[in-house]
Amino acid sequence: MAIGNLSNKVSREDVERVNQKRNPPEYESGFGESNDDPFGGGSDPFGGGSDPFGGGSDPFGGGSDPFGGGSDPFGGGFGGGSDPFGGGFGGGSDPFGGGFGGGFGGQQANENKPDTYDKLFEATSKGVVGTGKVILEVFKSLGLRSANDFAYLGRNMVITGGILIGGSLSLAILGGVADVRFLKFGGLAGQLFGAGGLSLGTGLTAFGTSAISLLKHGKIEESVRVESFEDLGSQEDNNIDSYEESADSIFDSYFSDNEEDSFDDFEEEEEEEEEEEEGSRLNFDVGKLVPKFKKEPSKMVDEIRENTIISRETLFSTFKEFFPTYNPEFSKRNKLDSDSDEFATLETICIKALANVAKKEVDDIDTHLESAVETFFSYELRIKRVRGINRVDEIAREFEAYFRESSSDTTVVANVDIEGDFYKAVVTKGINAIVTFGDMFEQKEVANYFRDKGNKLPIIVGVTEIGDVILDDAKDFDTMLIAGKPRSGKSWYVLSILISLMAFNPPEDVQFIIVDPKESNLFKTLALMPHVAGLHNDSNILEIMRDIIENEGARRKKILADNKCDDIWALWKKGIKIPVLYLVIDEVITVKSNLGALDKEFDSLLQTMISQLPSQGIRLMLVPHRSTNVISRTNRSMIGFSAAVRSNNEDIMDTLDIKKWTRTLVHQGDIAVKLGGRPNPMYVKGGAITTSDGDNAEFMLNMARAFYKMGVTLPYMGEMIHSVNRDEEYIREELSTSGRSVQYNAGNVLGDL
Repeated sequence: MAIGNLSNKVSREDVERVNQKRNPPEYESGFGESNDDPFGGGSDPFGGGSDPFGGGSDPFGGGSDPFGGGSDPFGGGFGGGSDPFGGGFGGGSDPFGGGFGGGFGGQQANENKPDTYDKLFEATSKGVVGTGKVILEVFKSLGLRSANDFAYLGRNMVITGGILIGGSLSLAILGGVADVRFLKFGGLAGQLFGAGGLSLGTGLTAFGTSAISLLKHGKIEESVRVESFEDLGSQEDNNIDSYEESADSIFDSYFSDNEEDSFDDFEEEEEEEEEEEEGSRLNFDVGKLVPKFKKEPSKMVDEIRENTIISRETLFSTFKEFFPTYNPEFSKRNKLDSDSDEFATLETICIKALANVAKKEVDDIDTHLESAVETFFSYELRIKRVRGINRVDEIAREFEAYFRESSSDTTVVANVDIEGDFYKAVVTKGINAIVTFGDMFEQKEVANYFRDKGNKLPIIVGVTEIGDVILDDAKDFDTMLIAGKPRSGKSWYVLSILISLMAFNPPEDVQFIIVDPKESNLFKTLALMPHVAGLHNDSNILEIMRDIIENEGARRKKILADNKCDDIWALWKKGIKIPVLYLVIDEVITVKSNLGALDKEFDSLLQTMISQLPSQGIRLMLVPHRSTNVISRTNRSMIGFSAAVRSNNEDIMDTLDIKKWTRTLVHQGDIAVKLGGRPNPMYVKGGAITTSDGDNAEFMLNMARAFYKMGVTLPYMGEMIHSVNRDEEYIREELSTSGRSVQYNAGNVLGDL
């Protein structure tokens, strides 16, 4: 099973509540708190009441007349008397004697209060600030406005413009009569006239926009509220594509009659964006993927030059093309837009999960989703940490409850860590997909790692749930333990490790002796590679182990001593190449069972190889069903590479020699691995060579043919009389096709050493 429609896991109401928490109203006091007017709290667009500059219905005075409170146009507007100037400015008979006290404040002016010009300047400043705020809010709200909103905006702007223009004309007349330069067109009157003209023009533009939209769509649109933005994109006749579009794109959508009317460069940009979006959604039908070969592998073998000088670069360049690609976008990462519906749903799930752990309501959890990244296998979420909620295991279980299809679904797994002020949560989608070496080699960092000669024995450990490829140098792992039950994907994982070691290293650098009680076709085919010196069942396992310890071990010990080297790597630095030798023992439980009472000698020889031979370049790769009662705890503590393939948690902890593991391995190829030098065990998905056993066998045949066509030279292994049993005639027959024989050179690299 896998993650389905996440929107079904949380209610629409909770999503809206979380969205309101994340996007609270931005309006300040006096802007849209309790009134339908988008510019103010009252019916007037500039103030809290109906008067833009005062508290009454008259914009400049307290009466019904635009400039005065009485019937005379100038008498009561600025003063309280009937004389046009006597009460207007001072309250007395002198037009200027009383100042502005009676008109604006109702009190006599005195030395300690601002004079007329101060008050006018203050009023003008407030008007400019208010106008600026209005313009800012207009642009902020453009993305949420429908045709009705623009019409309403236009109405208010026209009214405001008319008032400002009328006021400016009145002030100009007043300034001319009173001979007050500040009030004339060169002063305040001109400024108000300009502001009124802009407001009037904006209003008329908004009216036109609304009319064109109505003609275009054929009906009146409903106003859109912030909390219901999701429904906006689902309306077929909506003239605004999404609430986050810029003002330019909004006006483009209004004024273009059809799609062909848009500019060519805009169309190209839009197509590029759509293509990028489609490529980033990661909605792959895994069941329909098929492996893709760049060229027929057998034809690639024909194109290889004979007797090629073998180097790391040559090997990688040659064999990289042999690996098919299957899921090349496995590592792609798509950062979700914080304004998208999917992000809103994920954020709601995060907050509800934390609320459930804390036993609180959603509104009581002060957090938000900082970022969300979708990968092929999982979601990677970064959530603001909530003080006091630190039980990451409980948080993980809550995530699983929301993401799983049902309570019986075990394919979705969540892992939560605390990183500073954030929770980092990774939730798998439950996808069971193959990732091949060919997919991984498409990544530059992977290719460079294998090309680097400084990495003596590069291997691919696996792929994490977020698409990272784990690489390491097997030079640092003296013993490798890979446990897993039948049909767990263990055989494919073992093959991937062996191919990593063989494909990119010549036979004189690494050799294998394989013990396979099942005598499987997998190891029979792999034994055709020039890196395999011997293939056995378990009938002579003790002789093989003694042969390696007593004969080959003794020979290598002498070589190290003669060259004053402490280990094989120091010997390599001197230019003396003896291969790293791996003894691979499959089905260890079967081997011990067949030995009966001799199993104790097996354990003793195993202990010797693990503890004494690594410096000589002799290593073990053990492949049991499980490590419990098979490999002693003392031996396991010296193992540098431990992997449990699709095992239960008890076997995982035993194999990796750890005390805690909570993640369930549900799919074939799911692996818990612990690497020496890394502090914590990790989950990986094993890489595949190809997508079927048949293709794996064909791949190994072609790779062996390629090596022999290059003219490989085998190292001297003559001291091991029981272990080395390579059948050259059989290999020639198996690797020959259409009567073409295989070049096979078995030389002695080390001479008499």
